[in-house]
Amino acid sequence: VVHFRALDEPTKDDFCLELSKLHSYDEVVERVAEQLGLDDPSNIRLTSHNCYSQKPKPQPIR
Repeated sequence: VVHFRALDEPTKDDFCLELSKLHSYDEVVERVAEQLGLDDPSNIRLTSHNCYSQKPKPQPIR
């Protein structure tokens, strides 16, 4: 299960999705776009997790 958070509220989970390590970046952003009700997944930018602060890192993965 992956927890998604907005960068402006890094301690609050917005939603969770069950994903696999086998999913590509494009598959993940498509699932996130579906969850958010967006038509265009290319507008989504994902960030990794900072294990020390327990918050999202500010720079995008891709």
